[in-house]
Amino acid sequence: MKILIVEDEKLTRDSMEHDLKELGYSLINKASDGIEALESIEDCKPDVIFADVRMPRMDGLSLLNEVKQQVSPPIFVVVSSYDSFEYAKTALEQGAFAYLLKPVEENDLKSCLSRIENRIIHDRTKANRMTEADHKAKKYLQLAKKQMLQHIIQEEITDEADLREHFKAMDISLPYDQIFIMTISIDHFEQLISRRSSSDIQLYKFCIENITLELIEDLGVTILPFETDHDLGFLVNIPANPVLEEQLMRALDKIIEFTKDYLKFSITVGVGETFGELSHIHKSYTQARKAAMTRMTRGGNRAYSHKMLKSEFSTASLVMNFETEQQLQLCMEKCEKEAAKVIIHQFYQQAQEQSANLLKLNFNVAVTLIKLLTRLGLNPETFLGSELKLYRQLNVCTSLEQLLLTVDEILEICFEQIGKNDKIWNNSVMAKAMEFIIRHYNEDISLQSVSEHISLSPAYLSKQFKKTYNQNFIEFLIQYRMEKARELLKSSTYTVNEVSVIVGFKDEKHFFRTFKKITGVTPGAYKRGEI
Repeated sequence: MKILIVEDEKLTRDSMEHDLKELGYSLINKASDGIEALESIEDCKPDVIFADVRMPRMDGLSLLNEVKQQVSPPIFVVVSSYDSFEYAKTALEQGAFAYLLKPVEENDLKSCLSRIENRIIHDRTKANRMTEADHKAKKYLQLAKKQMLQHIIQEEITDEADLREHFKAMDISLPYDQIFIMTISIDHFEQLISRRSSSDIQLYKFCIENITLELIEDLGVTILPFETDHDLGFLVNIPANPVLEEQLMRALDKIIEFTKDYLKFSITVGVGETFGELSHIHKSYTQARKAAMTRMTRGGNRAYSHKMLKSEFSTASLVMNFETEQQLQLCMEKCEKEAAKVIIHQFYQQAQEQSANLLKLNFNVAVTLIKLLTRLGLNPETFLGSELKLYRQLNVCTSLEQLLLTVDEILEICFEQIGKNDKIWNNSVMAKAMEFIIRHYNEDISLQSVSEHISLSPAYLSKQFKKTYNQNFIEFLIQYRMEKARELLKSSTYTVNEVSVIVGFKDEKHFFRTFKKITGVTPGAYKRGEI
């Protein structure tokens, strides 16, 4: 690699030459200012220029602007004593590859040279014409690497040694200390696939991938693509460098801009946090997806970083608890479609400003619907598909409005099937019984009082209850009271005695024994988290 040092102070110029030679670089030329450097560039044709900012006749930034006009300009690194982020940002915006602060530390210089070499290798590889056989081999290798990364993500492999073996087997080198995952989602994907063929969609993804690789690799970092569900994913390996992080975010903005200009649709980029170990790949991927879900409330066509959004993400749990699940089941049993919509809509409305929870809520909704439909004697896979398919159907929505419309469409299908099932349709009496129990569970209710409410004999109600819910009245009542007790012990400041009374136990000792029998721990231990 040919290097040109442009520095007006001889001592500094000679010092940098010495440092470079110590690192194994011998093809080094020197110039004292920008004018002399332009002459030297014509003669030695350097691969990289290290230039000071303040110099007589022509300063470093002016030299940079001159060098950029060449057909194949060398890589330009600004070396300055100005410790100003804004100054560095200006240099980088004008086309500098990196900004080093004087005196240059050995590790900073080595890291910069490593990135430069990667960039040069990348540029030369692009310039060389590949043979057909080489092209095919590269294509198959890239496909294998994609499949490996996809496997790691889907299987949630977190063993560091195992992951290192996977990467070694595929001859994947990760030269830098930090790794993060980013995802790219096509906004309004469902609309796009309704208008375009599958081959068009693959071509679009190929274009997005190539735009991304081109712009990110230009920074001299390592990037590996993969696919998961409908998204594109990328593993990015970088050195620790705040300025490089700024360059990466600008590159993402360019990817979004180019996609909009050339492909005529928008994308959203989600960026996970950086980690020093491969075992955190899946965590970074999950964070990237959470960040990308922010488009639901803030819109797409931009990049969202989990690091920047982390303080905004709510830690509140947006999942359907036991009580809500029972309410939804009652709606299904009584064929009350609109009431079911209200229940689920309420959860999504709560999530409107908590995008981090949407993935969890989507999964919870998919699992709950499949479970309740199965419990009602239906086979939901015949009309909804698997839990995973339903989960993915919810995740591809790009706005809260679209998500709620999708939920409504799913519920329309569910209740159409429920209405065709005579057993469920004619079970409204049992649904009324369940509704009464849930409303009065903490009172002194009995099989007799429930049967009187729905005008059935206790014996018939007992038989139907067992047949419908696969447990007798007392078993269900105790289980429901215990579920409510668990919720109160975990999420409130009530004492054990107070919870006992709230859920309908008159005798605290009876409550204590029943709770321990069902959960295996005492109420006090459960409240303290000793489980």
